[in-house]
Amino acid sequence: MSRKHRHDHDDHDEHIERRLARLERKIDALLIGLNILIVEEDEENAAKSAKLTFLDSKGKTLMPATLSVGQTATAQLHEFTGLNGSGSEIPPIGPVTYSSSDDTIATVDASTGLVTAVGPGVATITGLDSGNGLSASDIVSDTPVVAQSATLTLTVN
Repeated sequence: MSRKHRHDHDDHDEHIERRLARLERKIDALLIGLNILIVEEDEENAAKSAKLTFLDSKGKTLMPATLSVGQTATAQLHEFTGLNGSGSEIPPIGPVTYSSSDDTIATVDASTGLVTAVGPGVATITGLDSGNGLSASDIVSDTPVVAQSATLTLTVN
C-alpha cells in the first residue's frame, strides 16, 4: 500500500469514528429525552462471590447454625465485589431464592429465607441470586459443632 493511500485510509477511519461518536451522543440525548435509562454493567463493582449467614429472631448471626426442632432462623445471601467474600458487600441484583437439601431436617421459605428445624440431622441451605447466578450454602444442624482440635498460645508477661 502506498504512503498516500495509507494516509487516505487512516483519514477515512478517523472520519467514520467521529461520525459514530456524534451519532452515539445524539442517540443518548434522544433516549434521555424519552426518559429511558441505559444501564451498563460495571465489571469492577460486579459481584464475584457470595456467602450465606443465618440470623436468629433478634438479628444475631448464628455461627454455627444450631437449631432445636421447632426453632427458626433467617438465611441471608451476601454478595461481594471480591473473591471469597472480600471487597465491598453489595446487594443482590436479582430475586434470591432459598432451598434446603433435606426438608425432613430443615425447611426453608423460598422467598424469605425463613429456616425451620423440623427433625434431627444436618441440612444444607442454599441461597441463589437469579440475577447473576451466584449462590452460597451453609449447614444447619440440630447438634452443636464440636471442636476437633485446639491451639494454645503463650504470651510473655
